[in-house]
Amino acid sequence: TGSRLLIKMYLSDTEMKNVVFILAYRDEEQAIVGKALSNVNTDNVVDIQLGNLTAEGVATLVSRLFQSPPGDSKTKALSALVYQKTNGNPFHVVHFMDVIQWEELVVYNSDSNCWEFDVDTIRKEVMVADSAAELLLRKMKLLPLAEQETLKIASLLGYHFDNAILFDVVHRERSQRNDITITTSAPATSSRSSSLEEAFKLGLVERTGDSSNFPHDMIQSAFQSMLDDREEKKLQLIIGEVYLALDREDAMYHAAVHFNQAKELIQDRQGRLKLARINLEAATYSRGKSAFDIAAELLRQGLSILGDKGEKWTVDFELAFEMTESLARMELTIGNLSSCRQLTQEALRRATSLDMKIDSLLVSVECELAGNETNASIATAFEVLRCLGIRMPRRVSIRHVLFKFAKVRTMLRKLKDDDILQLPPIQDRRIETAGRILINLCGICFVQNKANPAVYSALVAAELTLLHGLSPHSATALVVYAAAELIFQNYKRAYRFGKLGMQLLDRVKNKSTECSAICSWVAVLGHWTESIEDLRKPILRAINSGFDSGDVVYTPIALATFFTNALCVGDNLQDT
Repeated sequence: TGSRLLIKMYLSDTEMKNVVFILAYRDEEQAIVGKALSNVNTDNVVDIQLGNLTAEGVATLVSRLFQSPPGDSKTKALSALVYQKTNGNPFHVVHFMDVIQWEELVVYNSDSNCWEFDVDTIRKEVMVADSAAELLLRKMKLLPLAEQETLKIASLLGYHFDNAILFDVVHRERSQRNDITITTSAPATSSRSSSLEEAFKLGLVERTGDSSNFPHDMIQSAFQSMLDDREEKKLQLIIGEVYLALDREDAMYHAAVHFNQAKELIQDRQGRLKLARINLEAATYSRGKSAFDIAAELLRQGLSILGDKGEKWTVDFELAFEMTESLARMELTIGNLSSCRQLTQEALRRATSLDMKIDSLLVSVECELAGNETNASIATAFEVLRCLGIRMPRRVSIRHVLFKFAKVRTMLRKLKDDDILQLPPIQDRRIETAGRILINLCGICFVQNKANPAVYSALVAAELTLLHGLSPHSATALVVYAAAELIFQNYKRAYRFGKLGMQLLDRVKNKSTECSAICSWVAVLGHWTESIEDLRKPILRAINSGFDSGDVVYTPIALATFFTNALCVGDNLQDT
């Protein structure tokens, strides 16, 4: 996921020039790469299919390895055998040659300055193995038993692994073979007796500083296949324990991944509760990294650990409620609207107070919008605001807008810019949620060309800021207020409060409001002081912030604004 997001970030940068990206992937990874390239002009993509080596290609490779003259009969016979056993797969060709060298079926004669081998002897030895994969296992078994055991554990850590973590797991595995409880003790001292020197020599592992990696995931899979199911699960628990004890930002995520692989072994109630909480923390970390699909899966795992259907609510009600609400938000973000609705309805049924319902009500508004049910979304937003104590007119007229504008303007006249910037943070969660809904309502009505409710919603949000303090959505409220000043041709005040809104945005540093604030500023104020070309960077910032935070209201507006600006400057939209 991280690699895919990185690729998308670079490929979406329209100002990046003269850069060639080379992406290597297998056929079964086509869907993953397709997501990364979904917004890229395919006219600029060259697809190169890399198949296995031909028999002639293998012959050339073997001939060059042995530095034999062209047409040498022994080399040709060995090449034919290599091709027969590997089908021309370059990875298997290299490991075939490694095996016959390590088993001294090929030796270098320093007197004659050439390689010596007997093809018939090699054929007899390797015919025992039916496939290149078995030849790989044969090579692996050349390792000392201690290194084999260590690399079985390493295979569970991933393609790339930290040496200190590996040796800590090895130490724990030897000292607590039958322990299947989650602990949080400090990491054990690494046992350097479990070195991997022979594995490095054989090319089964590569050293990269304090870490190591398998040269090919087939090697990793081969070592993992040497573990039986229960042995693997017990090791996964020990790996989880090691990560749980680390002081690292991603430690909880890795702990959850490994514990989930062996959750069947954790049967006691406290252990399963702890594992559910670990999944919740790991999901929160993943959400912060914009890995929404991973966060959703971790939350699903956590809920399944608590129990099926109604059981989870009796095990730990508060934990089940928090995970259900969080999963509803993630399902919305990744587009699983049906699941989002079911989870939201379940959370609303189980909620015992209005405060518990707030997040679910907010998600329900955005879910209806994402499902193209705009009118229902607006009606739900009005109803939710009423529940939060914010009364909105059933039909917002220009008189309502003028009255609210005059009220906010009067409040602002009493304040200097520094007074606004130094307002205390809002303390009332209901008011903060109301502000977010009002700003979302502004965007929804803007898309529907309903100017009166759009402006009125933002003015109410601005009023709440002045009455109760700053929230992440205060920046957008001030920018839209500035747009209202613009309508009355108060250009200096419009510029002042628009700039003030962007200053608030920099102070708040909240991705969830970046998209709405920048969108509003670009749409109604930015073009007064900036060229359309110069507005590209802030629009791209808004788009990226929208995707990162899962903003389903303003991200489409940001995208539409970007393409509108591109059209205005004469860009070819296919290349944008």
